[in-house]
Amino acid sequence: MQDRADKETVLYRIAVQNMPSFMQIILLGLFAISCSGGSGNHTPVDNFTSNLSKKNKTSEDEEKDSVESAKEEPALDPVEEDNKSSEFSEDQREDYTGKFKEFFDACEYPSRNPAEDTQKKTALAIQNSVGGLNDSCSDTVSILEKEDRLILTNRGLSDIRMLGEMKHLRRVQLGSNYLESVEAVALLKEAEYIDISENPVRDFQPLSRLRNLKELHLSLGKPGLKKISEEIASLRAIAGKEDGEILSEDERLRYTREALVQINEKRFALANLDFLAHCEKLETFKIDFTLVTDLSPLKSCASLQRISLNGLRLTDLSPLEGHPELREVRVTKGFVDPAAIDRLRKAIPHMIVIESSL
Repeated sequence: MQDRADKETVLYRIAVQNMPSFMQIILLGLFAISCSGGSGNHTPVDNFTSNLSKKNKTSEDEEKDSVESAKEEPALDPVEEDNKSSEFSEDQREDYTGKFKEFFDACEYPSRNPAEDTQKKTALAIQNSVGGLNDSCSDTVSILEKEDRLILTNRGLSDIRMLGEMKHLRRVQLGSNYLESVEAVALLKEAEYIDISENPVRDFQPLSRLRNLKELHLSLGKPGLKKISEEIASLRAIAGKEDGEILSEDERLRYTREALVQINEKRFALANLDFLAHCEKLETFKIDFTLVTDLSPLKSCASLQRISLNGLRLTDLSPLEGHPELREVRVTKGFVDPAAIDRLRKAIPHMIVIESSL
């Protein structure tokens, strides 16, 4: 028995030497037969021989499969490689692209063209508004589908085309940006609250398509109001007024009005309300410190309850007299004809007029 064990040990050592695999198998087979005497008993050497054969076969099969796989799978071009590395599956991509294509593209990929930077900036602002910049684009899309409001105030935005895809939005705040067009906003047919204060918009007519609006803010914002004192100082200097010289009430009002005109021409261009032809549901309207002088279009706003007219130079408030739901009117003291205020109070006794100073 000891001799047999010694023979098996010697065979094992021979098998692990650095010789070709086929020679190992042949030698091990011959020695195994001699040790077992041709019996059907399986020795440890038999087991080793069997495992070694399987190992060699497995290694050869894996190498063959690898070569065949490389032949069958073509190399991806750069575009396909980008798509493959995307965090979205193809089904998700098609679904999201159909809903929020412009946002999706601007959010997921870095800008490759300087002209696209404005879109990227808007996408990042939206991402930050609904979740956070650490959220993935897919997370933002998921939240955006359920979110019905966006706060994008003072974000330096000039291109908001992608908002036109988000037709489910009901409340959008876009004040103090650099928007020259409201076409995208006009596509938000479900919108009930819109704030576009302090934007260099030249044409507000597209807003006439928003017939579900309940609250609309189109005032000159705080950044613009801070410029008033600078403009007044400039006008005083042109008029030869000394610093510290007290202005009469008429002079103060005149300089303030001229300053507002200068600021509005540079920062905000709301001068008429013709776009309010269909405002039956409008309840709150703010147009503070704009150049509006005619309130006639407001006659069609049958649901009007609150209106802010601070900084407007008005002589006629009669368009408001036919609004029985009107509860509050805000004006700047000295800017509105007192007789017009008295007539409005008599027409709507329960209404209050709040007169503020500059």
